[in-house]
Amino acid sequence: MPRHPPLADQPNELWQSDLTRITLADGTDSEVIGWIDDHSRYMLHLIAHLRVTGRVVTDTFNETATQHGYPTATLGITQKNGKPFKPTTQRKKG
Repeated sequence: MPRHPPLADQPNELWQSDLTRITLADGTDSEVIGWIDDHSRYMLHLIAHLRVTGRVVTDTFNETATQHGYPTATLGITQKNGKPFKPTTQRKKG
């Protein structure tokens, strides 16, 4: 399957986030949230929670930005949703 080129021309210009549900070895359901640099594909932050809430999203975004600096696209931030159960990077225009 061909991989789409990143939309960001420079590192830390645009981030992606993904949420994945997993079941741990002891049967506990968990949700993992990750923040990825769109240009480099570097995983900026990855953490598991019992449930990822809106508060967890904003807290992990701000924690990641404290470590790596806010992405340059932050001031004009818009939410762009991909298709569920599609694990590849999707075109996020518009």
